[in-house]
Amino acid sequence: QQSQANLAATFERLSDATMAEIARAIVGAPQVLIFGSRSSQAFALYLRWQIIQVLPRVTAIPGPGETLAEYTAGLSERDCVIVFGTRRQTSQMDRLLQAAVRAGAHILYISDHASPDCTQAHWSLQAQCRGPGPLDNHVGVMALCDLLATLVIDASGAAGRKRLAAVEQEHEELGDFE
Repeated sequence: QQSQANLAATFERLSDATMAEIARAIVGAPQVLIFGSRSSQAFALYLRWQIIQVLPRVTAIPGPGETLAEYTAGLSERDCVIVFGTRRQTSQMDRLLQAAVRAGAHILYISDHASPDCTQAHWSLQAQCRGPGPLDNHVGVMALCDLLATLVIDASGAAGRKRLAAVEQEHEELGDFE
């Protein structure tokens, strides 16, 4: 019941027009950087895994042993930075947001009811994550990831379908699923 309530509360805040605008910005970006730390890292990795099927330059940051500066040094106003800011984030998140704002990059900020909003983001989505116990219920965040991935795949059009077909061909060539 809590999951159903969280999904309803998350999706009642969304606008079709805004979600379409976000998807177009992601598809049109020369590079997409996705950040999440602590439990939010899983969301960043999942969203990357979904949209890299149709977009070639999508990176979950930072990778093991890497720094944020290695990514923010080349950030431009055409790029898109997706930040998962669910509660109890590290100071890395604030530093990344500052760098993205300085570069003029498009920022999509995804948070929860327990987290402050990011007023400098171009788009701010808030998932309801109330849990029946001490742990947050992240079904709303995962549903947002699924919706974003679906919209990005759709917005990628013929180029996305071509990349998806090439990825599938490579799976066959490499025997990835044998």
